[in-house]
Amino acid sequence: MPDEIPLETHYDLQLPNDVAVAPDGDRVAFVADEFDEADDERHSTLYVAPADGSREPHRLTRVSEAQSPKWGPQGDRLAFLASRETDYARRQGREDDAADEEEASSDDGTGGDDGDEGLETQVWCFDLSLGGDAEQVTDFDEGVREFDWGPDGDRIVVSARDPTEAEQEYLEQREEGGPIETERLQHKFDGVGFTDTVTTYLFVVDVATGERRRLDDAYGAGSSEPLMGLQPAWGPGERIAYVSVDVNSPDVDADDPDDTLVVDVFTIAPDGSERRTVTVGEQRCSDPVWSPDGDRLAFAAGNPTNWYQPTEVYVAPDDETAIPYSVSASLDRTVARFGAPRWQDDDTIVCPFADQGRTRLVELDPDEDAPTRVFDSQGRDRDLGRFDLAGGTVTCTLASPKGGSDVYTVATDDLETGEEEDLTRVSLLNESFLTEYEHPMTERVTFENEDGREVEAIVYLPPGFDREDPDAAPEHGIYDFYSTFGTDDNHNWHDWEFGMPWENVETYREISSLTRAGDIDTPLLVTAGGEDWRCPPSQAEQLYVSVKKQDVPARLVIYEDEHHNIGDPSRATHRVEELTDWFRRHDPAIETEDGD
Repeated sequence: MPDEIPLETHYDLQLPNDVAVAPDGDRVAFVADEFDEADDERHSTLYVAPADGSREPHRLTRVSEAQSPKWGPQGDRLAFLASRETDYARRQGREDDAADEEEASSDDGTGGDDGDEGLETQVWCFDLSLGGDAEQVTDFDEGVREFDWGPDGDRIVVSARDPTEAEQEYLEQREEGGPIETERLQHKFDGVGFTDTVTTYLFVVDVATGERRRLDDAYGAGSSEPLMGLQPAWGPGERIAYVSVDVNSPDVDADDPDDTLVVDVFTIAPDGSERRTVTVGEQRCSDPVWSPDGDRLAFAAGNPTNWYQPTEVYVAPDDETAIPYSVSASLDRTVARFGAPRWQDDDTIVCPFADQGRTRLVELDPDEDAPTRVFDSQGRDRDLGRFDLAGGTVTCTLASPKGGSDVYTVATDDLETGEEEDLTRVSLLNESFLTEYEHPMTERVTFENEDGREVEAIVYLPPGFDREDPDAAPEHGIYDFYSTFGTDDNHNWHDWEFGMPWENVETYREISSLTRAGDIDTPLLVTAGGEDWRCPPSQAEQLYVSVKKQDVPARLVIYEDEHHNIGDPSRATHRVEELTDWFRRHDPAIETEDGD
C-alpha cells in the first residue's frame, strides 16, 4: 500500500449522513455526500436499500441536493428536502385548477421563475409503488427547512419563513447589495450569516394540492432558532409537537428573545388551535417524538447555561399540568450529538448516548429512570453516528478507521443480546478506497483533569506518525476571548461561562492564549473560514500578526465564503495540502535529510 493517500481521492468518497427506516422496518433510506471534481461541488444523494442487505442500495436522486428523508405512514412514499428545478407539471396543474390559463399557457416549461431564481429548498416526494421521478409538494418563496408526515399521509407539517411586506423589501435590497440593518442581539450565526427579523412558522400542507394553512401560534424565536429550527413532529393523533422560546415567559424579553438559551416543547392542533406548553421554561429542549399511542412525548433536555451537565431524555404527557421527568439521569451520560430518542414501543425508548469515547445505544423505560446499555455488537472500534428506529428495525451509521463509514441494521430484538452476525451491513460505499490505501492509526488515551478524574479520548494518527510533532497548526480558534465577544455568535455561551468581559477582565485575559503570544517560537500555520462566525477570522489574524511581529515563521490562510466547516471540496483539499506542506517544510528530520 502507498505511504500516503492521494488528495484527489477525496472526490471518490461517499459519506452517509442521514438515515430513515420504513414503517414496517423492511427498507432503509439514507443520504450520502458525494463530490464532483469537475464542478468542484458537494452533492447529497438519496438511496434506498432493503434492510436485510439482500441487494445493493438503489440511487433515487442524481443531480440536486437531497436531505432529511422521511417515509410516509404507509411506507409507499418517501419524502425529502431538496433544492431542485421547480416541478413544471405540478405547478401548471395548480394554475389550471385556479383557472389561470394565461399564465399557464405562457410558461415555456423550463422551470418557471421559481426554478430559475434561487432554487429554494422544498419538500419532494417519491411514490415508490408507482415509480417515476419525485413530485414537488411545497412551493414556499423562502423555502422549507423541516417537515414531518401527518398520520393520515394526506398532509405534512413544515417550518418555513414568512416575511412581512417590509421584511420582504429588506430581503430584496440585501440581494441587490444593500446594507445589513439589524436591531437583533443575535445578529449573525455561523452557517446562516447575518440574521434578520423574519419569523419562521409551522404550516400544514395538503400533499395532493399544495394548499397550506399557517399556524399563527407556532413560530420560532430566540438565539437558538437559526441552529435548532422548530423540529416539528406530528404524532399518531391530531397533535403536532415543536420547540421554540416561550416569549410569554416572564424571564424572556418578548421583543428580543435572543438573550436566553432556554428552549421549550410545545404542542398544537393542526388547525392552529389549542397550543400547549409541555415544559416549564428551565431547560434547553430538543427532538420531541411521540409515543406510538400518541399520549406522551419523549425529548432531550439539558441545562441551558451549563452544557457540561449531561443532556438527558425526558418524558411528559401532552398536558400543561404534567411535570416532565428524566428517564436517563442515573446513567450520568449525555445524549450524543445528532442523537435523538426513538420509541421502540409504548414501553421502550432507544437513544444514542456519548459513553466512554464512543456513541452507543441505550434502552430507556418511559415510566422510570432505569437505563440499560445495549448493542454490544457495535464493538469498541466503531462509532455510531446517525440513527433511526421503526418496525422492529434499527438503522444507523457506523464508522471506524479500517471499515469506513456505512449504513447498518439490526433487529430491535437483538439489541440487548445480539452478536456480530446479527448486524447487517446495508451499504459498502468506499470499498475500493478501503482496500487500496493504508488507514490511520487509532489509540484510546486518557488524561487527568484538575480534579484528578480521568478523561478518555481517541487519537487518530497518520500511518507511521512520529509522536515527537512539535509543530503546530491552529485552526478555527479563539485566541482573544475579550475581543471575540460580540463578533462571534456565542455571546450567550460566553456570558454564562465567563460573565461579561468588562466585569471580568482578568478572567478573559487568563483564558486568552494571545496574552502569552510572546512565548511562541514554533513555526505557525493559522487557518480560518472567511465567514466563520463561531471563531471569527479576525481571531486568526490577531494570532498571525502577533507571532509575525516576533519574527516567528508564520503563514495565514483564510478560506473565503466558508464558515466553521471548510466544506467546499477544492478548499477542503487545499487545507490538507497546506497542512502537509507546512509540516514538511518545518520538519527537522526532512531538513536534515535534504542537507538544509
